[in-house]
Amino acid sequence: MLIILYAAISFSTLLIWGLNAPAGIFTVSFVIILAGILIGSKAILPVSIGVFVLLFGVQTIHNLKIITPNLTPLYQSSTFMDVISYATVLVIFTLI
Repeated sequence: MLIILYAAISFSTLLIWGLNAPAGIFTVSFVIILAGILIGSKAILPVSIGVFVLLFGVQTIHNLKIITPNLTPLYQSSTFMDVISYATVLVIFTLI
């Protein structure tokens, strides 16, 4: 339940401010780490895959202009290369 709450907070942040929002990426990584601590190491991989799918979904929603993020705190909008780089960092967290 706590993991779902933090995932909802992080992805609502990413939907509103875009994938380059530091608070959103920080809470996404926290969701992965929290799943490993609370559920166990076997849950990290499925949670990570779910997070990657949701990151891809957020970027797709932004690219299709379904939701336009508020980019005023950021200098540039996110791209799919940002998704790949964030997923790489989160994979490293997963393997630790």
